[in-house]
Amino acid sequence: GAGMWRDPNHALGDGSLAGLRFIAESPPHVLTLVATDDGVDWYTLHGSCSGVGMTTITIDFAPKGGPSEPLSGTWGSTEAGGATITWPDGNVWPMASAPTAAWQRPTPLDDHQGLFTDASLRADGFAGTRILAEFP
Repeated sequence: GAGMWRDPNHALGDGSLAGLRFIAESPPHVLTLVATDDGVDWYTLHGSCSGVGMTTITIDFAPKGGPSEPLSGTWGSTEAGGATITWPDGNVWPMASAPTAAWQRPTPLDDHQGLFTDASLRADGFAGTRILAEFP
């Protein structure tokens, strides 16, 4: 489940950070999701991975107004070699393999939350990316 994902229900295209979801796993089986629905305001949610191959991805969306019970999605692979998370409502988050055009622009309006990059590192990868968010 770790990686960068795009929620098509919020995505506005490669020129926007809207709909991006970053999932990190640390310690093992404990997930932290840092995301933005609109490309400006960021939030943090928590969850876990479980099951054979750790393919059950469970996130508690309640802190941002989601369902009162955590949702469990299924990590899967695509024929093209990519990955997805499929949620119970049919929403499918594809994993992003490279930064979008919006990566090169600074996060507007807020100096303590958003996406920040280290300009000394390669612009075509995720190295040096920092995402800061408030809870939720």
